[in-house]
Amino acid sequence: MLGFLASPQPTGWIHRPKINWERAELRKKQGTVEYSIFTAMKKMIAIRKETTAFADFNNRELLDPSNEHLLCFTRFNHQRPSERVLVIANFDANPQYLDLDTLGAKGINPHGQFIDLVSGRKPAQYDRRVVLQGYQFYWLTEI
Repeated sequence: MLGFLASPQPTGWIHRPKINWERAELRKKQGTVEYSIFTAMKKMIAIRKETTAFADFNNRELLDPSNEHLLCFTRFNHQRPSERVLVIANFDANPQYLDLDTLGAKGINPHGQFIDLVSGRKPAQYDRRVVLQGYQFYWLTEI
């Protein structure tokens, strides 16, 4: 009756695709999409390791950006509350903006100047709004 519970199928991620090792090797060849993705991922991992706000101490707060195309949350260091990273992702093909005034009550300074930890550049910021191009994301920290 409960034979389905004793399935001979292995457990784990059953939707995992088979790795195409020839394409995986392209991560080592400059100019390929695989190289771009692989080096970007390595950079993001290195930034996460260096940034104490990304330590996993259940230290994230989901924010309402008042824009259905944006995902927005903060990560912070419990021991140093001023160390905060504002993560914003635009899930739309069109440019979108985040109104910083809507986040003022969450410890984000709407008048602050920010730098993106991934690119090392200041985001496009106008009148207390951060602009994100289509599918762009930021890991912002206040400077």
